[in-house]
Amino acid sequence: MEKLSLGESVAGMPSHHSVPERMAQIIRDFMHYGWLQSQPYVASPELPHPDPPPPSVPPVCGTWKVFDLGCGTGTCGVTFAPFAYLYRNNEFEILKADLRQAEVNVSKLRESNVELRNAMLEECVSKEDRDLYEEVIRENKKVLGVKEKLLRGMETRWSELGAAAFIVPGAPTDADRNDRGFIKGCDVSQKMVKCAISCGYYSRAVNAETSDFLSDMKVELIGAGEAGVDLVLSADTLIHVGEDILFSVSGVLREGGLFVFAVDSKQYTYDEKYLRRLARENFFDVKVVSEDFVIMGEKDCSGDMKKRIYLLQKTSL
Repeated sequence: MEKLSLGESVAGMPSHHSVPERMAQIIRDFMHYGWLQSQPYVASPELPHPDPPPPSVPPVCGTWKVFDLGCGTGTCGVTFAPFAYLYRNNEFEILKADLRQAEVNVSKLRESNVELRNAMLEECVSKEDRDLYEEVIRENKKVLGVKEKLLRGMETRWSELGAAAFIVPGAPTDADRNDRGFIKGCDVSQKMVKCAISCGYYSRAVNAETSDFLSDMKVELIGAGEAGVDLVLSADTLIHVGEDILFSVSGVLREGGLFVFAVDSKQYTYDEKYLRRLARENFFDVKVVSEDFVIMGEKDCSGDMKKRIYLLQKTSL
């Protein structure tokens, strides 16, 4: 199967980013570039954002209804909180925007210094030009130091805010309101469920098998008169629950909803024709297959563990 990314924001993402962070970026890119594509795989970062979006586009961030299959340590809850929850006030939105801009500024300065250094080494420059290059690099480093200090301060403040930055529904009855997003998760480990709950980003997390969780959630959705959720995540559980889970996931997603999952690409990859057939049988279109990527710190017996992310979209029945 040809493996495509959605442009630099995915292909160029540093290896230290977590699987949920990769998944979130792929979803954002798909929302921006994917709706105009008729082909199964979306690759071009040059497409404009559709205006207006098709009716099947998930609602704006801050109101998404999300199920996390295998909530584990709560990393998906942390990463997808901006999708599901509204910020408590504008201060948090401003801080988050400033943090992102600071990250961009630091990255650009680092790249600039590398380019200047390479230019100085590759080009036959005079002593005057070399001195000029060195002076610019020194000034860049001073500015970089200031911006990196600012970035660290923002990161610290943001991490201290945690779930307090968002309006996270506390009671299940409150979380089920049609006008409010939520993140609900399950895990077979009670210890992991307690860990996910303690992080504060889940409106509900339960100790249950994935199939049982989805069955219970389908009953709740029907009782609440909802068409389904917007997003189902499986960061690292599909290999444990098997492909039959696609039918259950399809049953809780609304039309146009997304199922995003990651697998160990060394052990668990799909033949293109088989994946398309499996998706079609369960009312999905295969929209994105990411490039393989390495997560820093994750290894198996053969070395670095490689992951691959799939994004499927629920079609009409």
